[in-house]
This record gives sequence, C-alpha cells and structure tokens, in this order.
Amino acid sequence: EAKEGYHITASLLNKGTLPIQNDLVKYFNSMGIKDSSIKAYLTVLNTAIRYHIKLTGNKVKTFIKTDSKWEKAEKQIVALTTGELKILFDFVFNPSVDKEINTTRFELKNLKLFLFRCFSGMRISDMNRKNINPTRLTEASKTFTYFQDKGVKTATIYCIGDYLYNIAESLNWDFPEFNTSDSLRGYGRRETETVRKHLLYLFKDNQRKIQHITEKGFEFTNLSEEVSTHTARKTFAHLLYSLTKDILLVKKQLGHTDIKTTMKYLDFNLDGENTDLKAVNLGF
Repeated sequence: EAKEGYHITASLLNKGTLPIQNDLVKYFNSMGIKDSSIKAYLTVLNTAIRYHIKLTGNKVKTFIKTDSKWEKAEKQIVALTTGELKILFDFVFNPSVDKEINTTRFELKNLKLFLFRCFSGMRISDMNRKNINPTRLTEASKTFTYFQDKGVKTATIYCIGDYLYNIAESLNWDFPEFNTSDSLRGYGRRETETVRKHLLYLFKDNQRKIQHITEKGFEFTNLSEEVSTHTARKTFAHLLYSLTKDILLVKKQLGHTDIKTTMKYLDFNLDGENTDLKAVNLGF
C-alpha cells in the first residue's frame, strides 16, 4: 500500500478492483513473487472482504483473479503418451533392458506404484491395502472396484489387460497406508522425484517438450520437469480414451461429476476457437 500510494478501502474497491489488482500483480512480480502466491494473497483479501460484508451488510466488490494477465498460465497436468508409458514399464519389468542408472529398491517400488495408478486412475489417497488386495483384484478380474474420497463413493474401472494384477503381484500386495496428510504429501513428493529422475534418464536424448503459453509468448520445458502426482491419473484418462474413444466412460471411471473436467484431462479445446475446417477434403 505504501509503495503504490493508496490504502485499500471499500469505496476504492467499489470504484473498480481490476486496477488495484493489476497494480498488486505488477508490484509482487517485480519482487519475484510467483503468480500462485499472488493468487493465494488475493484469495485471503477476498475472504476479508466477504467477512466485512457479513459484518456490515455493505456491498463491496471482490477481486476476480481471472481478470488479470498472469506471467505464466496455470500449470498444466502432463500425461505420458502410450509410447512413454511402455518405455517406463519395460524399464521396471523387463530384466533385459539396460539399466545404467542407480535405482534403489524404494525407488523401484515407487515406480511400480506410479504405474499401478497409470492403469487405474487412482489418486494417491485412494491407493491403500483396504482398496487393493487379492480379494478385490484377481487375475481373472475384468473390473476393479475401489473406494474414493475416504470411502464416500466407489469407482469401478475396467481392467486393461493384466497390468493391474501383475503389478500388484510384483509388489506382493504391499501398498502404502497414509495415516496423516504429511505422510501422504511426503510419499507424493518422493514418487514425483523418482519418476522425474528416471524419465530424465530414459529420454535423455529425445525428451518431449511441453509447451506453455505466457505473456512473453511460447515457453517450452522438458517432460521430466512437468511430471507430478496427477500425471498417473491423467495418463490413465488418455490411455482409456485412446482405447475406447468414449469420453462418458472416462468421466465415469475417473469419478468426475462435470464432463468439462474430463475434457480438460483429455486436453480438449473447450472454447471451440482455432477450429479451421476449410482445408478438409472428404474425397467426394
């Protein structure tokens, strides 16, 4: 407030929040603060404004984060292609694959758990012994049902080949138990580090570039830098859609309530822009 020369008041907000918001974004960016932290700060401000409204009954405008031009677009969730998934799978399970990288037994287990989720679409929080055991999943299983969101609802997925069963067998059905949010986050961090390390090794000569649209234009990063805990779930969505071309099936198996969420997972164009059919020739 001292830097920009004004004090944020209800009357000032009601004159228009966007100029203030843009000033805040510009100021914090100049200090090297990330967009995600700025958005979190605006969320705190909005909470304070809504509390003021509740106490006073006065109408006050809140900040609309989507109105600002951010330095970098929201970080996208990246999915592995079927080819990338095969290379990672072969590295883990094919003993003839050259391994010039030091992989600890803990890292190998993390890779197997990551692959299990690539073939099931499970969130890390749902990946536990209660959900995954020889009673629920057998070699003959065509479907696999598990609890989501701490048992609030269930999801039934179609087993793609024998991958789920074979991975579970290779783990001796030793799936993690997360008793605290810290243990859940800790595992997610370790899994991500492991997968990134091995993707960097496996694709050191031809790593796929991930495109981001920023205010400065297009920026590209390496696949291994963008992999996250959500990559496995999105990989499952892309794999299932490539096999069935049934977006409603993907929506159901991921447990989405809104088809738009599924479309985002599949990287569909939601606004219909940049659709050019002029050059299409159907041959008749």
